[in-house]
Amino acid sequence: MGLLSAIRKRADERFSPETVNLWCHVVDGAVYMLGIGMVGSGELLPLLVVTRLGASNAVLGLVTSAVRLSFLAPLLLAHRMETVRRKKRMALVFGLAGRISLPLIAFVLLTLAGATPVFCLIVIAGLLLVQSAAMSATSPVWTDLLAETIPPHRTGRLLGYRQGFSAMIGLFAGPVCALILTALAFPLSYAVLYVVSFAIVMVSWLAFALVDEMPDDVVPRERQPAMHYFRDLVAAVRRDSNYRSLLSHRVLSSVGVAAFPFFAVVAAVNHGVNEAVLVGSLIVARRLATIIGTFGGPLLADRVGHKRVMQVGAVVVSLGVLVLALLPAGAWYAYLAVIFVRSIGATAKGVSQGAFTLRVYPRGRRVGYSTLSTVALALTGMVAAPAAGLIMDTLGYQVLFVACAAATGLALLPLRRCRVADA
Repeated sequence: MGLLSAIRKRADERFSPETVNLWCHVVDGAVYMLGIGMVGSGELLPLLVVTRLGASNAVLGLVTSAVRLSFLAPLLLAHRMETVRRKKRMALVFGLAGRISLPLIAFVLLTLAGATPVFCLIVIAGLLLVQSAAMSATSPVWTDLLAETIPPHRTGRLLGYRQGFSAMIGLFAGPVCALILTALAFPLSYAVLYVVSFAIVMVSWLAFALVDEMPDDVVPRERQPAMHYFRDLVAAVRRDSNYRSLLSHRVLSSVGVAAFPFFAVVAAVNHGVNEAVLVGSLIVARRLATIIGTFGGPLLADRVGHKRVMQVGAVVVSLGVLVLALLPAGAWYAYLAVIFVRSIGATAKGVSQGAFTLRVYPRGRRVGYSTLSTVALALTGMVAAPAAGLIMDTLGYQVLFVACAAATGLALLPLRRCRVADA
C-alpha cells in the first residue's frame, strides 16, 4: 500500500480531501459496475444458465434466489460492524473476498461445463453466493463511510457520476463482449469474460483503497450483545415511520425487478436474437440509458427533489415493463428501444434513491438500517425470483411482466408517505 499512500498524498497536495474522496469513490464505483456488469444478471448470466447449461427459467429463478442468502452476512455481523472504527479496512477485506469468485467461476466453466453442466451450475451458484455475501457485508460499512466522508449535498451527484462514467466506458464493453462470444467457443468465451471482469474490478478495489478512513471525530457505538443490539434497532425502526415507508417502497420495487433477468431470455427465445448480438446490444443500450439517467437525474433532482425523481422513474419503469409484455414476437428493435427507455427511468430512480436513503438513515444506525433493508430485500427476492421463473415456465412471460409492472406501480404508495426533508 506504500504506492497508494504516495498517490493519495500527492493528490491531497493539489486538491481538498473532500474532492479527492469524491473522485476516488466515483472511480471505484464506475469501474466496479463496468466489470461486474459484463457478467451480470441482466445479460450474460441468464444466457449461461438457460441457453448454455440447459436449465429452465425456474432454475434460473432458484439460482437468483439462492444468491439472496447472502443477507445472512450483514445480519450476523451488523452489531460488530456498527462499532468498528476502521470501516475502510473492513470494506477492503470484504471487497477482495467478493472479487475472488470471478476467476474461480472461469475455472469451473473450463473444467465442468462440458462434462457435467448440472454440477457446474451448482458450483457456480455457490460461488455467486460467496460473492454476494461478501459484497452484502461490504454495503453497510461502505454506506457509513460514504456518509461521513462526502457532504450530503454532493452524494446525489457522486452516485450519478459513478453510474454515468461506468456507462460511458461500458459502451465499449458491449462490442468487446460480442466479439469474444463470436470469436471463441463455449465455455472458453464465457471464461474469458469472467477473467476480464475480475481484472477490471480489481482496479476499482485499488481506487477504493485511496479513500479516507472514517474521521477521528466520529465515535462508534459501544458494542452490545447481538440480541440487545437488534432489539434496540427494531425499537428505533418502530419510531421511524419514514424508514418504514422507504423500506416498503423498496420491497415492492424489488418484486417488480424480478422480471429483469428474464428480459434477455425472452429476447433470445421469443424474439430470436443471436447470442452475441443480444449481449452486445443490451450492454450498449443500457449503458447509453445509464449515461442519460445518471447525468440528467441529479440535475433534475436539484430542481424538483430526489423523491419526485424516484416517483417519475418508477412510473417509467412500470410502463416500460408493461409495453414489453405487449410487444409481438419478433419485434426485437422495439423491444430493445423499450428496454432503453425503461433503463433511463430505473437509473435516474436509483441515483436519487441512494441520495434519499442517506437522508433517511440516522448517524449511528446506518449499518443497522442498511442491514435490515438488506434482509428485507433479500427475503423478498428469495420468494420473487423462483416465483418469476415458475410463472415464466407455466403462464408465460406476458403474465410475469404485467405482474412486475403492477408491483412497481404499487411501490409509489408508500413512497408518497415518506416525508424526509429533500434538501
